[in-house]
Amino acid sequence: MQLMKALIVPPVGTPYSGGVFEFDIFLPSTYPAESPKVNLMTTGGGSHRFNPNLYNSGKVSERASERAEMKMK
Repeated sequence: MQLMKALIVPPVGTPYSGGVFEFDIFLPSTYPAESPKVNLMTTGGGSHRFNPNLYNSGKVSERASERAEMKMK
């Protein structure tokens, strides 16, 4: 399994402007046959849920992960 980190800085003028969002991305040894697991590290200690696809536990919905993965291909 490989670990990648992603840091996303949203554009000015969006609802997320001014924030910085850190994600851990775990690539299983069977990738791309098996989807990566993504965890949001920026949760304010579990106190913030930024949108319906990003949970305050750090979980990223599988649907959101699949859409992001499709954009990377």
